[in-house]
Amino acid sequence: MLLDSGADISMVPYSIGETIGMVLDITARGEVQGIGEGTVPYVLGWVTFRIENIEIQARIGWALT
Repeated sequence: MLLDSGADISMVPYSIGETIGMVLDITARGEVQGIGEGTVPYVLGWVTFRIENIEIQARIGWALT
C-alpha cells in the first residue's frame, strides 16, 4: 500500500481498517473524485502511526468499495 503525501487525503480500503480494529460510523459517508469521472464512497477517520519514538496523526479516508 502506498500513501500519497501530496494528496488532500489518503485513501485506504475499509477492510484494512476492520482488520486493524477500527470502528467507524459508515453512515457518515462522503464521496471523493480523482482524475477520472468515477467517485469512491468513503468515511473519515484518524490514525496514529508510530515509527520508533515518533508519533504521527493522519486523517484517512476509508474507501467503502
